[in-house]
Amino acid sequence: MGNESTYTPDFLVQFSSANCDDFEEITCPLLIEIKPRKKLIEDWNKLKPKFKAAHAFAKEKGWKFRIINETRLYDQYWRNINFLKRFRRSHVDVYDEQTLIETLDSLGQSTINQLPAHIFKDKTNILRGIHQVWALVAKRKIMCDLYCPLTAETVIWVNQDDVLTRRF
Repeated sequence: MGNESTYTPDFLVQFSSANCDDFEEITCPLLIEIKPRKKLIEDWNKLKPKFKAAHAFAKEKGWKFRIINETRLYDQYWRNINFLKRFRRSHVDVYDEQTLIETLDSLGQSTINQLPAHIFKDKTNILRGIHQVWALVAKRKIMCDLYCPLTAETVIWVNQDDVLTRRF
């Protein structure tokens, strides 16, 4: 028998079914350990038994166990969140916000550049509209896939949770 020791992974991620119509799509919980890549390489022999035990424990519970290093933490999603930070405090005119969201809602989806160009006709207002769209993405009133690089051609849609809150 091996030595008995205590080990606590960093996170247990449980996924919500609130935004999922099909329970088959719900991912099982993830038990996650985060370690710097250098430490994983240097201390692998010491860490391996702990990770094996965590994997067995997770499997017994019907979960998955994942080891993540810092390269996964600072990925495209991280870069996108940092990019959007500059827009969080940007003022969005109430009328423009309503117009952008209602137009996007009627279109179903658009892109960062196309939505303002669909509404505004002069270059100054289109550029201001693009800034406001980024601000609305940062404030989560407009959604996009944050796991893909953010560009002028990023596909956007209205956050339906936000729409429901505003209507009632």
